[in-house]
Amino acid sequence: MSTTLNVLDSNTAEHKAVTLGDYGEVETIDVDHQGLQDGRAYSCCAISLTVANGATFAVAGDPTASPYSTGHLSYEVATGGDAVLSLREGITYSGGTPCVPWNMKRTVATPSVVSLVADPTITASGTLLCYKLIPGGTVASMGGGVKGGLIVDTTKKYALMVYNISGNTEPIGITVTWIAPNE
Repeated sequence: MSTTLNVLDSNTAEHKAVTLGDYGEVETIDVDHQGLQDGRAYSCCAISLTVANGATFAVAGDPTASPYSTGHLSYEVATGGDAVLSLREGITYSGGTPCVPWNMKRTVATPSVVSLVADPTITASGTLLCYKLIPGGTVASMGGGVKGGLIVDTTKKYALMVYNISGNTEPIGITVTWIAPNE
């Protein structure tokens, strides 16, 4: 007995019926990896080495120039001490230092349609989507980290805000990866 799958040929962008009996084993890769292979994955990292206790370090993203209705956003946050991450949607911000996303497929020069800035002034906090504690460890050589992701609505702006609650000045790093859909 054979199984037939409807697959997308990434070379021709056509759907084809493939019978497993015809090809033997079928290798699969996840959507993130496919975006990387296709040149639709971008990354940007922002770091502040001296975030005071009680202060915030943030990265804000504006996908509204995207021709797509959605996109996959992944994030990783590393801290030198205890911190709290909030992910917010529908924010308003100004200023900040541009964080230029680079295409993760180095042979492709297509620029990202998402603009990112580090340490902006957030003037409207929008809707809280996620709130996570980042435990920082118990000795000087230990730090904390957290990661996550979501499918974003490209009509809204987003912010990853990390609040230092360690009692000390600590480093915070935020890495954002954006994968445009294969539409």
